[in-house]
Amino acid sequence: MGIISERDILHSCVAGSRPLAEVLVAEAMSTTLITGTPDDEVESVMGLMTTRRIRHLPVLSEGRLAGIISIGDVVKAQHDRLAMENRFMKDYIGKTMRNDEC
Repeated sequence: MGIISERDILHSCVAGSRPLAEVLVAEAMSTTLITGTPDDEVESVMGLMTTRRIRHLPVLSEGRLAGIISIGDVVKAQHDRLAMENRFMKDYIGKTMRNDEC
């Protein structure tokens, strides 16, 4: 049906003519959803979240909510991938250097 974020709530506060306590979630939530799937690559999700300026992305599987990924999750996944690549490169360079010494 939709998703509500702190930004939606802030927009309701600014635009509303009544107290926030009287605003219904259905009135404040975003209903035009941007979603992902479990098969999406982290890099493409990062690009989507960046260009659409969203920090949480509902993940749907067969039309049902499978989870929500945050920009923090995406950044951590990218960091972990880069750290692993860095380790492999250092190991490769170290091995190459040792082989050249022989």
